[in-house]
Parts: sequence; structure tokens; C-alpha cells
Amino acid sequence: MGADSEQRDVLAEAVAWAARSLPARPPAPVLAGLLLKAEDDTARRAGAGELGTLRIGYSLSTGAETAPALVDKLIRSSPGLEVGAVPMATPEISPAVADGRIDAGITRGEQLGRGVRRYLLRRARIGVQLAQHHPLAEHPEIEIAAAAAYPLRLPDRAANPVIHDQFAALFRDTRPHPRFHPPAVSFDMSQRDLRDGLTLAPAGEAAAAAPPPGITWRPLHGAPSLSIHLVLPREQSPLHRRVRTLAKTLAHELHWLSD
Repeated sequence: MGADSEQRDVLAEAVAWAARSLPARPPAPVLAGLLLKAEDDTARRAGAGELGTLRIGYSLSTGAETAPALVDKLIRSSPGLEVGAVPMATPEISPAVADGRIDAGITRGEQLGRGVRRYLLRRARIGVQLAQHHPLAEHPEIEIAAAAAYPLRLPDRAANPVIHDQFAALFRDTRPHPRFHPPAVSFDMSQRDLRDGLTLAPAGEAAAAAPPPGITWRPLHGAPSLSIHLVLPREQSPLHRRVRTLAKTLAHELHWLSD
């Protein structure tokens, strides 16, 4: 009996020691405090525009450089932000921002529209796309009058009246008047209508970034710059203000607004 009693005492002491060694469970107020801290952090990030979903619509011509650069900046700077970007017809972007179908837009040219604010995001040189075997392709810059001597493909005015009129105005004072015509198809990645070695297509310098085979781009000497704008709603949330701030930072980093 004495040995059994002694074994029971040793076992009881071991259990008691093990119980003292276990970490005590935090009291409920401590757990509640941790939960509140997490909720406060989420609320702070949402209030700073760092959480949520952002829908961007962009002009197709900004899809080579400008739109991808801004999307990448937003994603890298705000890991909690889900960013989606889709190409849209340029005249549809401002109305879509105004009525909330998208959160932000990137447009080529200063498009008109109510209920939105436009911010200059980038200035780009205007030039022409042309076949590499075109007679003018050997020049580093092309005179406007020289370009006017060839057929000029302009964007369809119904699709983008602002850009159509801006490009047409470049040749207003040239004589004889140039021959304008719309593109054969609304969107042709291969630029087949330029391969005749005669036709020129006015375009911003983004066209020089990744031209299709056999096609190149040359700036027009003396042409004004083409503007690219960020479009946001007139009444802005923290998310919109964050987009504006990051876009401004990006434009500075990439010298988009340098003279």
C-alpha cells in the first residue's frame, strides 16, 4: 500500500507540474483586442484606398505602354487591391466613369463628358506609322507637308471625333489638301493598309513601342503633342484619390510630362 500511495503522489506532482508548464489561454478581453486591432487595420487600409476592386477602361491606343504601366504601379503599391483593365471605345470611357460602370479611365485626347474630372497623365509626340520601305522612312523626322503628299489614314471620326479632328488639323494649312481615308477595318494589328508603301497613319509615339513586322514610326516635325488623360469621377472616394496619387507619381517617374 505504501508503495502504491507513493506512486500516486509522484504522478499527481507530475501532472501538476505539467499543468503549470502549459501557457495560460489569453483571457477573452485580450482576444477581443487582437480582433479589434485587425478590424481597425482593415478599416484603415480601406479608408486609404488600399483594398477593394478597381475597374479601369482604356483607349486601345494606350494599351501598349500607358495603361499597363499604371495597372502594374497600382498592383505593386496596393497588394490588397484587385485591378481589372479592359479596352473600350474612347468616347464611351468618360460616360462609363460618370455612371459608375468603371472606376477610372485612360483616354487618348481630352474627351468631353459630364460628371468626371480629367487629369493630364502623359504627353506624347505625334508621328506617322508607315511601311519600312516607304520613301519617307529613311528620315528621322518627317515634315508635315511631306507627309501630306501621301494618302493619310485617320481614325474613323464616328469612333473618336477628338483624335480624328486633332490629326486632321495638323494638315489644315498644307497645299494641296491631303487625301484622308478611314481604316479598312476598325482594328488591324498587322496594319495591312500601310504595306502599300504609300499610305501613312498619324499616331502617337506609343506606336513605336511594338510595331508589327515591316511597319515603323517616325515623328512629325513641328507637330503638337498628343495628350493622354486619367479620368475619374467628380465625386471621389479614397480609392479614386489613391489612383490619382499613384498616377501622378508614375508620370513623374517615367517623365511622361517632361517638355
